[in-house]
Amino acid sequence: MREYTRSFLLLAAGILTLGLGAGCKKSDSASLNGLKRYPYERLHVTYEYTGDVRGTEDLYVSGYGKYEARYSKLDLLAGQTIRSVDNAAITRIGETYSIDFTQNRGSHDHSSSIDSLYHLSESDIPSPQEYLESEMKKNFFKKVGTDIIAGKPATRWQQMDGDLIVWVWNSILLRKEINSAANTLDMTVKNIDSLWTVDTTKFAIPPGVTITQAVHTPNAPSPN
Repeated sequence: MREYTRSFLLLAAGILTLGLGAGCKKSDSASLNGLKRYPYERLHVTYEYTGDVRGTEDLYVSGYGKYEARYSKLDLLAGQTIRSVDNAAITRIGETYSIDFTQNRGSHDHSSSIDSLYHLSESDIPSPQEYLESEMKKNFFKKVGTDIIAGKPATRWQQMDGDLIVWVWNSILLRKEINSAANTLDMTVKNIDSLWTVDTTKFAIPPGVTITQAVHTPNAPSPN
């Protein structure tokens, strides 16, 4: 039976979130600067998965990225076995939530790295493109070319210590691919809607889900 690596499972479930260093301080929304993690004030992007992972994913954005939610419904194939994934990753300024709907449970954490960006001086605020490139490099990706994905010129980023390739256009992920002896995955954008009518329930914790505080071992590296 095929064994999935932890990084593959996280990528398949759509939980590869850039810049989520952990901490315990809460976000102070009263003193936020004008950071834009995305060039769009609102955004809804849909994706389709093929390969060893099959299913769909939806990305919702409001406030140029102050609020972000990614909902994934996937089947992970391993021989004759199918593992179903139904989860969400929600970011509200510097507060992050990971939810497993199959268990109706989730965890809450504070992203000190994102929170700090919202408290930079105006002269130090990165543009959406600068933010993207900084986070890609922090996560050990390098630019290796440009390809046309869904009719758009997308920059191709290669993981330096792995098999993952992602294509990004205008700070929007258009495709990600893993093609190794162990796993295959291909996620491709199906639709981009920058006129989405914001549904604030997408960024809320659904009723019936139990949230616990993430626990970190002292002096241990923060999870990505």
